[in-house]
Amino acid sequence: MNATIKALLLLLAIPFLTYSQKLASKQQLGVWIPGDSKIDGKATEWDDKFQAYNKSIEAFYTIANDDKNLYLIIKATDQLVIRKIIAGSITFSVSPDEGKKSKDVVAITYPVFDADNLPKVNLKNQPVPSKDAAVSRLQLDSFMRVANQQVVDKSKKIKITGSAALEDTLVSVYNQQGIKVVSHFDNKIAYTCEWMIPFKYLGISSNQGKFYYNIKLNGSVRSEGSFIENIPGGVRVNGPVTMADMQFISSATDLSNEYIIAKK
Repeated sequence: MNATIKALLLLLAIPFLTYSQKLASKQQLGVWIPGDSKIDGKATEWDDKFQAYNKSIEAFYTIANDDKNLYLIIKATDQLVIRKIIAGSITFSVSPDEGKKSKDVVAITYPVFDADNLPKVNLKNQPVPSKDAAVSRLQLDSFMRVANQQVVDKSKKIKITGSAALEDTLVSVYNQQGIKVVSHFDNKIAYTCEWMIPFKYLGISSNQGKFYYNIKLNGSVRSEGSFIENIPGGVRVNGPVTMADMQFISSATDLSNEYIIAKK
């Protein structure tokens, strides 16, 4: 990556790095969803502030609720973390009981891409900054639009497992059940996923006090036209992505905690 681009991205990241150091690593206490909330992949109703920053997944997140729905918003600012999310998706799991082996786990995975319609965006190919700030901003805005078209517009499926109230495990983002998931790149090329899931599909109630959750970046051995393959004596990467990047992208990371349901 061009040294000038690296310097610009570092400057853009400094406010996030400073902010993340002040946050809890895991959210426990519940948050009532803001009244002006809109599921649009943007954190504007939260003033772009989050309840936690977790180093395992290297992302900001907030879980919130109202009487009928559970909400999750996740924001990744590191380019490699974003590439990992696009390659392997995020799985948000909830359970009334503690432990990953609970029999009542409902897991929601997003974004899910069709195998024959994968995104073809290269996040490393960001525009070289211009001496003119206005020009640089226009270039970043243009790059953002292309990234959203390639990634967001192709993530049309939600995978849901473990829900007794749903017949299908793969539903459209335009579903009739009131499940909403939207993702969005902003003009700093940060990537945000926002979720709204009715409690009735999660096997929990807003009256039960608390539940347990897990947020997992699944990782993938395939990313951006590259894949890891086994060879005699070890492994190698086929394609343009470096071994170091593929090792990061292919490694699953997660966090677990309890959430105390907020009351209005």
